[in-house]
Amino acid sequence: MYLNVFICEDHPKHRAHLDKIVKEHIAHSDLDVVLSLTTDDPSNVLEYLEENPGNTGLYILDVDLRHMMSGIDLAAKIKEYDVNPKIVFVTTHSELAHLTFSHKVNAMDYIIKDNPKNVKKRVVESIEEAYAQFLSDKVSKRKFFSVKSGGEHWNIPVDEILYFETHQSVRHRIILHTRNSQIEYRCLISEVSEKEPEFVRVNKSYVVNTMNVLCVDKTNMEVVMKNGAKVPLTASRVKALIESTQTT
Repeated sequence: MYLNVFICEDHPKHRAHLDKIVKEHIAHSDLDVVLSLTTDDPSNVLEYLEENPGNTGLYILDVDLRHMMSGIDLAAKIKEYDVNPKIVFVTTHSELAHLTFSHKVNAMDYIIKDNPKNVKKRVVESIEEAYAQFLSDKVSKRKFFSVKSGGEHWNIPVDEILYFETHQSVRHRIILHTRNSQIEYRCLISEVSEKEPEFVRVNKSYVVNTMNVLCVDKTNMEVVMKNGAKVPLTASRVKALIESTQTT
């Protein structure tokens, strides 16, 4: 799961500047952050959120968008789709800051465009702060997967699980692969996909965690995981897998 960043700014030069700041910071940091949308139209932001439910994001918005919907109006609408949005206003209109209170928009920052270096500094700080909040929210909502192996009970964070595979030589035994380890335990592969909605069976011997799928390679019929591991994929399961990765 990533923190999505959205930019809505009507001025082309300012929009390009914000886009560059965000992209450069993502490229030079080790954050699970994606620039999902840069636009001058607030309707595009709402359409994206409607089509991609469950996303959480940092929204960098101009106040005056030269649109029937202002940035503050947009922020209020965003709250209907994102239960915990991180809002940052970047604007020339310092006199409009009070409107964020009357519209009950709890903005992280209100940045004035008069100094490009200051804008960059404050936007980067906002990304870092939003990401810290994102991680905190993620930990508080973290799910765990329980297995018993070798007389021990393991509680494994679901987001750390990559995939499961059937043991090749021991019947009714599964190998669970995490980012850093492997755990063998007694189970049927058919039962694993029933445990969590993120667990999707991709062939008779493998179940992947869609939270950690990097891409679906339909040319080579493989599922590429975020650690580079490749899991064989059956053609009949491609559609279900792609649909599941889009909702994770």
